[in-house]
Amino acid sequence: MESSRSRKRTRQELDSTGDPPPEREVVARGGASPPWRDDDRDGHYVFDLGENLTRRYKILSKMGEGTFGRVLECWDRETREYVAIKVVRSIRKYRDAAMIEIDVLNRLAENERYRSLCVQIQRWFDYRNHICIVFEKLGPSLYDFLKRNRYQPFPVELVREFGRQLLESVAYMHELRLIHTDLKPENILLVSSEYIKVPSSKA
Repeated sequence: MESSRSRKRTRQELDSTGDPPPEREVVARGGASPPWRDDDRDGHYVFDLGENLTRRYKILSKMGEGTFGRVLECWDRETREYVAIKVVRSIRKYRDAAMIEIDVLNRLAENERYRSLCVQIQRWFDYRNHICIVFEKLGPSLYDFLKRNRYQPFPVELVREFGRQLLESVAYMHELRLIHTDLKPENILLVSSEYIKVPSSKA
């Protein structure tokens, strides 16, 4: 779910190999997958920046980590876009939960009208006993946005727009008989990753 959405744009500053611009490069490893290694003690996939997650995706950074797994920023060599991949822990209960999540995400994507309000799944795959869910890459969470602006109050117009989009997306989920059980600023994503400063309310 996100606010002020616009269609995602592919970056144009690409080299002839289809890899990200030089400043985003970390360690070149060609198109091969890294050698097999054990997961960490919590079942998380162990990786190095610059490695590949299958031959298609190049790992650029870790965007976040939660109970179910880690989210990695990757470069999609096929579509030539940046994506966010949720790599689920290799533990049975989390793998089972991930399959339910995939089903829910596919249901949310069925209605074109509401695709602009709910995060979009692109595909999923099973890699080395980890369910990997590929999402469009979005911007910071509403919480990060607040934090960057030192928790300044939002202008009323912005609050209204956030509220409108949230209510529309939740209403759509209810039409599908789905309930969002973890609605909080950390789970509301903005479309743009660019830093936006909230106008000061002080005179």
